[in-house]
Amino acid sequence: MKSAHVPERDASRWTPQFGHFVLITEDVDRLVAWYSAVLEMDVVLQTDRLAFLTFDGFHHRLVIAKRRAGSPAALKDRLVDHIAFKCRDHDDLVAQYERLKSSGHLPNRATNHGMITSLYYPDPDGTKIELYTDNFPSIADLNDWFATGAFERDPIGADIDFEDAAARLAHGEAAASVFAPPQT
Repeated sequence: MKSAHVPERDASRWTPQFGHFVLITEDVDRLVAWYSAVLEMDVVLQTDRLAFLTFDGFHHRLVIAKRRAGSPAALKDRLVDHIAFKCRDHDDLVAQYERLKSSGHLPNRATNHGMITSLYYPDPDGTKIELYTDNFPSIADLNDWFATGAFERDPIGADIDFEDAAARLAHGEAAASVFAPPQT
């Protein structure tokens, strides 16, 4: 048996940042109360189906979603929907997309959620890994967008053609234009 060893990481390799996780539940209110008490999380937005919480001033570290009636039996037992890792910026998100595409890994979904743009990669067991980046340069800009009510009207956002978005970015179009929040 090989003994434990923490390897030195080559500085040229990508280092993702933890972003957030998503829990599926029958009782959103119960989990909101629990995470609010145990981790002292603050609610960013809560509806009857979704809650977004944070503990550090970041837009969200936890999403709690109500399991949809009629969900396949496999989803009843899988309570973690996805785990998210933050990329530095849109160029980094595109670089990770290209890196993964070159080894045969394609996302099963690309979404502009308004506050972030995300790529979802399912693992062999179906748990998704989300790679994402922020769409706003600052929390103040994000809060200005929140104040429009767009997030309350559509907290999920719209699926996008990421291949097209990456090409537009590569041809010099500004990320703020390519990844502008969906108009609702």
